[in-house]
Amino acid sequence: MLKLSNLIIIFIYFFYLVNSIKTVLIDENDKTLKSEEYDMFQKSYNNSVFEGISQKLQKNIRIFCVILTSPKFKSSKCIPQKNTWLKRCNGYVFASSKDDPTLPSIESFPKDEYKYSFGKVKNALRWVWKNHKNDYDYVLKADDDTYFVMENLRAFLINENPNNHSYLGFTIYNPPGNVANGYIQGGSGYVFSKKTFNTLVEKGLSNRKYCTQRNDVFDDKEIGKCLFRMGILPTFLSDDRHRFVFNPELLSFVLAKKKTVMNFYKELSLFQPKRGMDSFSDFPIAFHRVKLNLMYFLEYLFYHAQVIGKNSRLFRMEDNDTDDRDEKIEKRLDLIKKFSKYNYKKIIVKRKRKVKQL
Repeated sequence: MLKLSNLIIIFIYFFYLVNSIKTVLIDENDKTLKSEEYDMFQKSYNNSVFEGISQKLQKNIRIFCVILTSPKFKSSKCIPQKNTWLKRCNGYVFASSKDDPTLPSIESFPKDEYKYSFGKVKNALRWVWKNHKNDYDYVLKADDDTYFVMENLRAFLINENPNNHSYLGFTIYNPPGNVANGYIQGGSGYVFSKKTFNTLVEKGLSNRKYCTQRNDVFDDKEIGKCLFRMGILPTFLSDDRHRFVFNPELLSFVLAKKKTVMNFYKELSLFQPKRGMDSFSDFPIAFHRVKLNLMYFLEYLFYHAQVIGKNSRLFRMEDNDTDDRDEKIEKRLDLIKKFSKYNYKKIIVKRKRKVKQL
């Protein structure tokens, strides 16, 4: 057993150690508290206004997301979607060939080839209707290589009524004239209002008058045909300058004007991309052909990265750049100087190396 004198020594050692650590922490805090400027910088990490806006949009505009997939893509496609944009849906399910509660996915059709996509999607829509008929305002269908900016979608839907018919996305004609008014391309996703969704499931999917009863056809084309026969037309969505918000092809290929991609628009769309960056809205909604790494990359760019000094066009509605422009520039440059002082850390690593003798 330890002697009393040894216990006292150990106690004194720990008392000294704890107080030393505490003193260091207090000293560091004292330095921070002395700097009002540094305190302002620390508050810049508080993003609660945007988070509150996103949460309110999600609460007020309820969207259920249906993702077309296959069990073999669980790790490479489904998990990245779960970790990124799907968490901003109010609910979601993967339409697959196997039940998997960890995703979750349902066996909406036993075969996996893409030609059975209509079989998968229509049964998944029936499942949503059976289990969540009155829980959501809109139903969104996407592929497992689609990325959605849900806040931007809800920004459009905030002025829409889910009790009216709505079927929107990127309209194509494949082949031209196959569906008189076209249909919404499935890769970048299509969105149904509650009224259109319920009408499709309750009156269309099981009725040969409106919908084929085959399973081995493409979902987007057949959904378009069903709705057309029911008198519901597709809505092509763009911004006020006719720039795309739903992007059915790989964005980098369109910007680089890759011939095969440009032919897609030329042959199948009434709407052609403009030159370069002007083709796409600064408030995009959906991207197609997004691989695993790019899924996380888009999440970083949209929700974490920023350009110093840039202000959202949304806020320029209230405080536009033409009012007191020069004064604003000087104030913002001054703020950038203060921000930069604390935001960047210079780290220099010095290592001693032996110089070999020649």
